[in-house]
Amino acid sequence: MTDPAHKEDARIMKNEVYQQIKELVTQYGKIDDLWWDGGWLGQTGTDADAAFFWEPGRFRAPSNEWPVDSAYSETDPATGRPLGLTGMVRKHQPDIVTTLRSGWIGDYTSEEGGSVPSGAIRTGKLAEKCFTIGGAWGHTAGATVMSFGDIMNILVNAWVRNMTCLLNVGPDRTGVVPADQAAAVRRVGSFLSTCGQAVYGTRGGPWEPVDGQYGYTYGDDTFYVHLLPGHSGTGFTTPSIGDAHVTRVFDVATGSDLPYAVGADGRVTITDINRIRIPEDSVVGVTLDRSVQPADIAAGRTATAGSEETSRGNTAAKAVDGSTATRWCAHDGDAGQWLKVDLGSERSLTGTRIAWESAGANYRYRIEGSTDNATWTTLADLTATTGTGQVQVSVFRAQARHVRVTVTGLPHGVWASIRSLEVYDRPFDPDVAPPGR
Repeated sequence: MTDPAHKEDARIMKNEVYQQIKELVTQYGKIDDLWWDGGWLGQTGTDADAAFFWEPGRFRAPSNEWPVDSAYSETDPATGRPLGLTGMVRKHQPDIVTTLRSGWIGDYTSEEGGSVPSGAIRTGKLAEKCFTIGGAWGHTAGATVMSFGDIMNILVNAWVRNMTCLLNVGPDRTGVVPADQAAAVRRVGSFLSTCGQAVYGTRGGPWEPVDGQYGYTYGDDTFYVHLLPGHSGTGFTTPSIGDAHVTRVFDVATGSDLPYAVGADGRVTITDINRIRIPEDSVVGVTLDRSVQPADIAAGRTATAGSEETSRGNTAAKAVDGSTATRWCAHDGDAGQWLKVDLGSERSLTGTRIAWESAGANYRYRIEGSTDNATWTTLADLTATTGTGQVQVSVFRAQARHVRVTVTGLPHGVWASIRSLEVYDRPFDPDVAPPGR
């Protein structure tokens, strides 16, 4: 950017952005979401790396060649340093979420455009699918509008992959949304009025979708099967629900019950699904006798230990308090120390997840179960393990009320210490910690 006039235009534009954003975050009450766009407007770089112009860090650089006038500037009250664009936003709206496009601490990613989401459920940072149904992000007279089937194909494939959706229309200069775009949005609204319980307040999963055929959403004790046009027939068989019991299977659009059978392997076979009423997304609900998301049944239960580092508050209860910021620790570095949790009643167990105090240490141990707190059965034998991962998962099947972890070997200078002992009573994903961990 060598043209001085061009550079001056860019400086004016940057000041206008700061002025308008300051007004937004200080004059309109609480704001939930700020959707940044235009990270490329400095005429180089991309949405992710426009630091040379936007100064994406918390603070602005005094040496930046596009300064911000003091009238539009904000400072950090603790240091007096000038805040960058998102630094200013977070000063006034600490609970806001934003896209990544201002370059500093965005909260969610945006997969933009009319492509249909595919592949696995999105994990890690929150993900959004954003697209426009009118051919452009602004108003284009006479633009072809995306069909309802194409719109739903994008939406459903986003929902089952745990993505939020932003659907854009292009109003004209008087604010009027073209009739054909309005009609398409109303059809989406009609679907959500009928089947919204399978969308609002849900997450993608608990199982991975199959591209072009089906996927799942879930909330509380119900999971929803979303059958796409690519799935043929009026029947469907789910993956195994483990030891959970089905209390109801129903057509979400009508609320009517559907026939089903649960196999010995825990898979649910559903029949007589109406694929004609809403072929773009035929939604079936399956309600269980417990939450869909496996829960740690040891959390908050009574825990005891062979010894505790009580002087530092590292008691047995800290291993089952739902937090990895606390821990149980034995009072010395000897092997043979144990931690035990009482689940309150005999349960059908499927495994444990243990978060040890330190990463990179070889903790050797044995997991045992008991129904009476007297006779113990080995559930998992890790006495010869060479693993050094901080989180260790063991999968097994057993009936027990009490679960005990006995440390049989420790590296030199390392004490028996567990940040979290989680116990499960149905199949769980070894790679995914429960909510709140």
